Order: sequence, then structure tokens, then C-alpha cells
Amino acid sequence: MKYLYLVILAFVCIDTPAYAGELNMVVRENGPIENSQVGLLLLSFLVFVFKSFVVERRARFFLWMGAWLCLSFVFRELDVENLPVQDWVVWMCDGMGRSLILVSGWAVLGVIAIKTYSEWRGMMPNMLRSWSAVFTFSGGLFLIFSGLYDRELILVEQSRLWEESFEAVGYFLLLAAAILFKSNLQSGSTVVES
Repeated sequence: MKYLYLVILAFVCIDTPAYAGELNMVVRENGPIENSQVGLLLLSFLVFVFKSFVVERRARFFLWMGAWLCLSFVFRELDVENLPVQDWVVWMCDGMGRSLILVSGWAVLGVIAIKTYSEWRGMMPNMLRSWSAVFTFSGGLFLIFSGLYDRELILVEQSRLWEESFEAVGYFLLLAAAILFKSNLQSGSTVVES
């Protein structure tokens, strides 16, 4: 039930400004909703990074994955080609530069995953039943659902608002996952035990 309240709160916080102002201004590229999405992602990134310094060693990999996932989404949401920035910034944050950075980061994490597998594999069963995992996977579902609007597979009035809203809720849930992450997974910290 707490989960449902969290989703409703996220929708209200994200959609209320859209109806208070000019809709096209709110949902445009680099508009208020996209900027709030980037803010949520950067905050999630910082929470994941901060927690990676205070958790036990074997749990750090999960936090690094979460941090890189957030940074990957920041690259996706930022549209720097329309901003007054240097050409090298546009190259790094859009197109080929962005692709190289993202692939390199995911490749490094893949190598780390293989090298540290023996450290974190024992945590997987409890991790997958944790509230952090529930919020991460739920956020992913919201992002997939937003893609249906983006690709115009679901056609409704104000589909851009729905797309951006579902994305923002997905990112909001990712922030909740970062905040709720526990490396020790003691009693009451998994969905099954709560």
C-alpha cells in the first residue's frame, strides 16, 4: 500500500505544474518536466555513490550499477545540442561521444561484475526480494510504459505529457530504490519479511 501512495504522490508532484501552466512549455525538450527528471536522476546518482562509501564491500557493485544507470539516463534526458555550450560538450553528451562513454562504463561494470561475482552472488536472493529491487523494477516498468507513448504505440490526447510523467515517476522510483538500499538485508528489509 505504501508503494501505491508513493506512485500517486509522484504523479501529483509531476503533473500538477503541467496543468497549472502552458502544457507545451512544460513538456518541451529541456522543459520543466525533463529538468526535474534530470534532477531526480542526479540526486539518485549521488545517493548511490554516497552509499557505496558506507556499505560493506560486497554490496558496492549494486550501488555502482545503480549510479551508472542513473548517469546513463541523465545522458539520455539531456539535450545539450540545443544549449549554448562548446562543441566538445555536445560531442560528449550527444551522439558518438555519449555512446562511447556509456558503452565504456557498462563494459567496466561488466568486468567488475565478473571479477567480484564471488563477493556479491550470495546477496542476490535477498537483494531481489528487497524494497530497493521492487522500486528499481517498478521504475523500469514505468520507463517501458513511457516508451509506448514515445513511440506512439499508445495514442491519446497529451501523449507527450503522459510519456514525460511516466518517465518522471520511473526516475522517482529509482530515487526511492537508492534511498531504501540496504546492504545487510536484516529482518524486515525484504518484501517477503515485511
